[in-house]
Amino acid sequence: MPIVGLFFLLITQVLQAQEGASKSVHPPEVTIDEVAKVAVEILSKGVTPEQTSFLTNYSCHDFEVSVVSLEKAKELFEFVSKKDYIPFKYPEDGCYARAHEMSLLLIGKGTKTGKVFIQGDLCVDTPNSPKGFVTWAYHVAPVVNVMVNGEVKTYVIDPSLFDRPVLVEEWYKIQTSHSQQAQKSKITYFNEMFHYAPRDRNTGMSAFDTYDLKARLEIMKTYLEIQKSRQQQKK
Repeated sequence: MPIVGLFFLLITQVLQAQEGASKSVHPPEVTIDEVAKVAVEILSKGVTPEQTSFLTNYSCHDFEVSVVSLEKAKELFEFVSKKDYIPFKYPEDGCYARAHEMSLLLIGKGTKTGKVFIQGDLCVDTPNSPKGFVTWAYHVAPVVNVMVNGEVKTYVIDPSLFDRPVLVEEWYKIQTSHSQQAQKSKITYFNEMFHYAPRDRNTGMSAFDTYDLKARLEIMKTYLEIQKSRQQQKK
């Protein structure tokens, strides 16, 4: 074969190999489950709550969340807390998956939530752990603004810690009251509902990440099995 022809053959093979390699490492399309599908469709059309106000995210930008009555907040709490496929009684890990699922469910109810993150030396007493307590480097849960006596206050929806919606201050206190050091080392901030974990805190997000949606299901499934196993052992 002439040298010129051999050269072009080699170039063609290299290009084909590169193309094949890029195809092989490209992640497959993720199928969105029904809960996420409903939420994404509602968001694409635009959520129009009766009343909204703003929270400020980690990057110091304001974002919109729903304003509801305290009674409505209690209804929303009860709605998500009764979802028995969410492992609220496995407190050691998975708050990020639970918070994502609750945010999706509440969008389905026409309620725009944010999320509150706390990072630091955290510890909570709980009967749902064999040790009687859990320690965390961070914790996250959905928040919604609530009109109370003409004043807007931010409440947390976190069935893993409480049996009702609570003010952010109460949510913070239960996780940091074990030591003065915990109170000094904490970071608390809000972010949009799309943020999955602290790794996203500096990222501007205006939509749910498809792979976070998939991950939340896998995490909840794994921890739900552990939760059920523990409950059976107690019988």
